[in-house]
Amino acid sequence: MLSSVPNTNVLRNLAELYLHVNKLENFDFLNKPNLYYLTLAFNQWDCDALNTVVSLNVLDRQQEQCSDGLHNHGICCQSKGEQDSQSFHKFKDLIWEAYNLKLQNKIFIDNNCRPPIQNPLTTNQINDKLATISNIEASKEPILQEISQVKEEFNRLNDQIVASQYETQTKTNQTSLLAKEIDRWRAIYGVEKEGFVEAGEVLRRIVQFLDSRKENSANLLKRREEEVSTSQGQERSKQNLVNTTKEDLETLKQIEKNFKQKEQSLRTQMNFLLAQVNKNSASLKGS
Repeated sequence: MLSSVPNTNVLRNLAELYLHVNKLENFDFLNKPNLYYLTLAFNQWDCDALNTVVSLNVLDRQQEQCSDGLHNHGICCQSKGEQDSQSFHKFKDLIWEAYNLKLQNKIFIDNNCRPPIQNPLTTNQINDKLATISNIEASKEPILQEISQVKEEFNRLNDQIVASQYETQTKTNQTSLLAKEIDRWRAIYGVEKEGFVEAGEVLRRIVQFLDSRKENSANLLKRREEEVSTSQGQERSKQNLVNTTKEDLETLKQIEKNFKQKEQSLRTQMNFLLAQVNKNSASLKGS
């Protein structure tokens, strides 16, 4: 329930307004240029405030009971004096005039603007329309099947398009690689990318390239042979050193063997002498 509306600018573009069961003392109707339909019912107004309804085109009111104010044509207001009462009667006349204008407009619209009411359909017409609807419903199934087939065909074509795009991209990549390979061989043989080169010139460049490769190969082979010869010389030197070392080792082994033989002979002689010494010592002690 509204008791006051201090600022109604937000409702400036309002077209229809229904004020029911409120205790509004004042409402700015003049600030509503688009308002074309107003309904007042069971509200309490300041009688002076109702004077602002003068500018309204259409006004509707519903019967209401005024418990503590003036009542006229379903509109209640709180009168504060004779002046308020006179204003109310003036407003009452305006309301009645607006109501009559609205009623006349309604009659004019009903008679001239609204389409005439059609006669009700007969039973046969209703049956015919129902039969038509049934036929339409029955004809939907083949259409739906056709739509489904079209969707399947569309999906198949879409898959073909995707496969074709993939194949095209693959061929594009292969073409790009081939172009790079061609550029590489052009650079090797000195073939210009743009323009035409005579066959003789191409053959000359190929022969020149092969001769250059042959010369490089011969130089490389010569260097390898020199390296192998050097390596073989080093290997022979190492083998000679090994052989010399083996001979020295055999000599040392023979010397060691001779030394051991001499050592054994000396040990035998030393043992014999020790035995003689011991024997002589015993003889001396006995005598």
